[in-house]
Amino acid sequence: MLVNILMFNKSQSIETEQKLKLAVPMLIKLGMFDLFSVEEWISDENSGRRLVGKAAKQLLDHKSVTT
Repeated sequence: MLVNILMFNKSQSIETEQKLKLAVPMLIKLGMFDLFSVEEWISDENSGRRLVGKAAKQLLDHKSVTT
């Protein structure tokens, strides 16, 4: 994931964006967003971290609506 964030920051390719978004459910399961809040990821100036944060927020918001 860290490599993909660096790659996204350099090229912002759709392929790398998809890889980052696919990692989000596992990051949620691992507790990454308990350690660093979604808001911290979104507010970061790093475009890759911001993308991951927004994808996590969307997924977590969707989960809270369906439960």
